Amino acid sequence: MEAKELEAFFAPVLPVRTRRMFGGIGVYDGDAMFALSVAGRVYLKTDDATRPLYAEAGSEPFRVTMRGAVRETSYWSFPGRALEDAEAFARWVALAREACARAAARKVKRRGSPSPTHPR
Repeated sequence: MEAKELEAFFAPVLPVRTRRMFGGIGVYDGDAMFALSVAGRVYLKTDDATRPLYAEAGSEPFRVTMRGAVRETSYWSFPGRALEDAEAFARWVALAREACARAAARKVKRRGSPSPTHPR
């Protein structure tokens, strides 16, 4: 899908912006990339909490080859049935956005903020 097609694809749920990357197109809600389109397929952000749901739905991970090794990413294909049901579509997008929010919270926590008892 091209950028304009992706914007139209997600429009029923939320306005998005896109950016070329990884030989595909990243799809953003604000600063959070919650989806990726590569070779005509749309992949949604997952994490440990949501990955089993994607596997149950028959989705597959987006894989990249880096330094001769195939690596699985945290983006999994959009469940096919969700493309035919507006409510299911919105639920899967919400799961991807929630996975992004948890990832962002973990990054902030890893960087750490000064605690009252241990200032930096």
